[in-house]
Amino acid sequence: MRSPRRSFRPRRLAAAVAVAALLTAAAGANPAAASSCADRDEAAALHVRSLQTWMVVASLTCGSVDAYNEFVLKFRPALQRHGDALIGYFQRTYGGQGTSKLNRYVTLLANQASALSLKDRGSYCARTAEMYDEMQDGVSLTQLESYSAENVGLLAVEPKSCMSENLVVSLK
Repeated sequence: MRSPRRSFRPRRLAAAVAVAALLTAAAGANPAAASSCADRDEAAALHVRSLQTWMVVASLTCGSVDAYNEFVLKFRPALQRHGDALIGYFQRTYGGQGTSKLNRYVTLLANQASALSLKDRGSYCARTAEMYDEMQDGVSLTQLESYSAENVGLLAVEPKSCMSENLVVSLK
Protein backbone atom coordinates (compact mmCIF):
# COMPACT_ATOMS: atom_id res chain seq x y z
CA MET A 1 0.00 0.00 0.00
CA ARG A 2 1.40 3.36 -0.98
CA SER A 3 1.61 6.18 1.49
CA PRO A 4 0.23 9.61 0.61
CA ARG A 5 2.58 12.05 -1.06
CA ARG A 6 4.37 14.42 1.28
CA SER A 7 3.91 18.18 1.25
CA PHE A 8 7.47 18.77 0.05
CA ARG A 9 6.94 16.54 -2.99
CA PRO A 10 8.13 18.39 -6.08
CA ARG A 11 5.97 19.53 -8.94
CA ARG A 12 4.33 17.06 -11.30
CA LEU A 13 4.73 16.55 -15.01
CA ALA A 14 3.05 19.91 -15.63
CA ALA A 15 6.27 21.52 -14.40
CA ALA A 16 8.23 19.75 -17.13
CA VAL A 17 5.75 20.95 -19.73
CA ALA A 18 6.02 24.46 -18.31
CA VAL A 19 9.82 24.28 -18.50
CA ALA A 20 9.64 23.25 -22.15
CA ALA A 21 7.25 26.13 -22.86
CA LEU A 22 9.49 28.60 -21.05
CA LEU A 23 12.54 27.38 -22.93
CA THR A 24 10.74 27.69 -26.24
CA ALA A 25 9.43 31.16 -25.36
CA ALA A 26 12.85 32.31 -24.18
CA ALA A 27 14.46 31.11 -27.38
CA GLY A 28 11.97 33.02 -29.53
CA ALA A 29 11.75 36.16 -27.44
CA ASN A 30 15.43 36.85 -26.90
CA PRO A 31 17.95 35.36 -29.31
CA ALA A 32 20.86 36.38 -27.07
CA ALA A 33 19.38 34.51 -24.11
CA ALA A 34 18.49 31.53 -26.29
CA SER A 35 22.13 30.49 -26.58
CA SER A 36 22.27 29.87 -22.83
CA CYS A 37 18.83 28.25 -22.61
CA ALA A 38 18.72 24.49 -22.33
CA ASP A 39 17.25 22.62 -25.28
CA ARG A 40 14.87 19.70 -24.72
CA ASP A 41 17.64 17.12 -24.18
CA GLU A 42 19.55 19.44 -21.87
CA ALA A 43 16.41 20.24 -19.86
CA ALA A 44 15.76 16.50 -19.52
CA ALA A 45 19.36 16.08 -18.34
CA LEU A 46 18.77 18.73 -15.65
CA HIS A 47 15.74 16.77 -14.42
CA VAL A 48 17.53 13.41 -14.48
CA ARG A 49 20.52 14.87 -12.63
CA SER A 50 18.15 16.25 -9.98
CA LEU A 51 16.68 12.76 -9.54
CA GLN A 52 20.10 11.14 -9.40
CA THR A 53 21.27 13.66 -6.82
CA TRP A 54 18.12 13.05 -4.75
CA MET A 55 18.99 9.34 -4.80
CA VAL A 56 22.66 9.92 -3.90
CA VAL A 57 21.66 11.97 -0.88
CA ALA A 58 19.10 9.33 0.10
CA SER A 59 21.69 6.58 -0.16
CA LEU A 60 23.69 8.34 2.54
CA THR A 61 20.84 9.81 4.60
CA CYS A 62 18.50 6.83 4.47
CA GLY A 63 21.02 4.01 4.21
CA SER A 64 19.77 2.96 0.78
CA VAL A 65 23.14 2.31 -0.86
CA ASP A 66 22.06 -1.06 -2.29
CA ALA A 67 18.91 0.46 -3.81
CA TYR A 68 20.99 3.29 -5.29
CA ASN A 69 23.40 0.79 -6.84
CA GLU A 70 20.43 -1.07 -8.41
CA PHE A 71 19.11 2.25 -9.74
CA VAL A 72 22.47 3.07 -11.35
CA LEU A 73 22.81 -0.40 -12.87
CA LYS A 74 19.30 -0.35 -14.34
CA PHE A 75 19.50 3.19 -15.70
CA ARG A 76 23.22 3.42 -16.55
CA PRO A 77 22.73 4.05 -20.32
CA ALA A 78 20.19 6.83 -19.66
CA LEU A 79 22.28 8.34 -16.86
CA GLN A 80 25.34 8.39 -19.16
CA ARG A 81 23.39 9.93 -22.05
CA HIS A 82 21.90 12.63 -19.82
CA GLY A 83 25.26 13.19 -18.15
CA ASP A 84 26.82 13.83 -21.57
CA ALA A 85 24.00 16.26 -22.42
CA LEU A 86 24.55 18.10 -19.13
CA ILE A 87 28.29 18.39 -19.79
CA GLY A 88 27.55 19.65 -23.30
CA TYR A 89 25.09 22.22 -21.97
CA PHE A 90 27.57 23.65 -19.47
CA GLN A 91 30.40 23.67 -22.02
CA ARG A 92 28.20 25.37 -24.61
CA THR A 93 26.86 27.90 -22.12
CA TYR A 94 30.03 28.68 -20.15
CA GLY A 95 32.86 27.75 -22.51
CA GLY A 96 36.13 27.27 -20.65
CA GLN A 97 34.37 27.65 -17.30
CA GLY A 98 31.89 24.88 -18.12
CA THR A 99 33.49 22.23 -15.92
CA SER A 100 33.75 24.46 -12.85
CA LYS A 101 30.18 25.76 -13.37
CA LEU A 102 28.91 22.19 -13.71
CA ASN A 103 30.74 21.18 -10.53
CA ARG A 104 29.19 24.11 -8.67
CA TYR A 105 25.77 23.22 -10.02
CA VAL A 106 26.07 19.57 -8.93
CA THR A 107 27.11 20.78 -5.47
CA LEU A 108 24.07 23.09 -5.38
CA LEU A 109 21.81 20.14 -6.27
CA ALA A 110 23.33 18.08 -3.45
CA ASN A 111 22.87 20.94 -0.99
CA GLN A 112 19.21 21.35 -2.02
CA ALA A 113 18.51 17.62 -1.72
CA SER A 114 20.26 17.54 1.64
CA ALA A 115 18.20 20.49 2.88
CA LEU A 116 15.02 18.63 1.90
CA SER A 117 16.18 15.49 3.70
CA LEU A 118 17.01 17.48 6.82
CA LYS A 119 13.64 19.22 6.78
CA ASP A 120 11.75 15.92 7.16
CA ARG A 121 14.05 12.92 7.04
CA GLY A 122 11.28 10.37 7.60
CA SER A 123 9.21 11.66 4.70
CA TYR A 124 12.26 12.02 2.46
CA CYS A 125 13.36 8.45 3.11
CA ALA A 126 9.83 7.04 2.79
CA ARG A 127 9.27 8.85 -0.51
CA THR A 128 12.66 7.71 -1.78
CA ALA A 129 11.83 4.08 -0.94
CA GLU A 130 8.58 4.45 -2.92
CA MET A 131 10.47 5.94 -5.85
CA TYR A 132 13.00 3.10 -5.85
CA ASP A 133 10.14 0.58 -5.94
CA GLU A 134 8.36 2.47 -8.72
CA MET A 135 11.50 2.79 -10.81
CA GLN A 136 12.57 -0.82 -10.35
CA ASP A 137 9.18 -2.23 -11.30
CA GLY A 138 7.60 0.21 -13.71
CA VAL A 139 9.99 2.76 -15.21
CA SER A 140 11.93 2.00 -18.37
CA LEU A 141 15.08 3.68 -19.66
CA THR A 142 12.98 5.81 -21.99
CA GLN A 143 10.65 6.88 -19.18
CA LEU A 144 13.37 8.07 -16.80
CA GLU A 145 13.29 11.71 -17.87
CA SER A 146 9.51 12.05 -17.54
CA TYR A 147 9.62 10.18 -14.23
CA SER A 148 12.35 12.56 -13.03
CA ALA A 149 10.37 15.64 -14.02
CA GLU A 150 7.20 14.33 -12.38
CA ASN A 151 8.69 13.05 -9.13
CA VAL A 152 11.62 15.34 -8.38
CA GLY A 153 11.38 18.23 -10.79
CA LEU A 154 14.27 20.65 -10.60
CA LEU A 155 16.16 20.88 -7.34
CA ALA A 156 17.81 24.02 -8.69
CA VAL A 157 17.17 26.11 -11.79
CA GLU A 158 19.87 26.63 -14.40
CA PRO A 159 20.02 29.06 -16.01
CA LYS A 160 17.78 31.38 -14.03
CA SER A 161 17.05 33.54 -17.08
CA CYS A 162 15.41 30.62 -18.90
CA MET A 163 13.31 28.91 -16.26
CA SER A 164 10.82 30.15 -13.74
CA GLU A 165 11.87 30.17 -10.09
CA ASN A 166 8.52 28.64 -9.10
CA LEU A 167 9.60 25.37 -10.75
CA VAL A 168 12.29 24.85 -8.13
CA VAL A 169 11.50 22.52 -5.25
CA SER A 170 10.33 24.58 -2.29
CA LEU A 171 12.65 24.51 0.68
CA LYS A 172 10.23 26.46 2.88
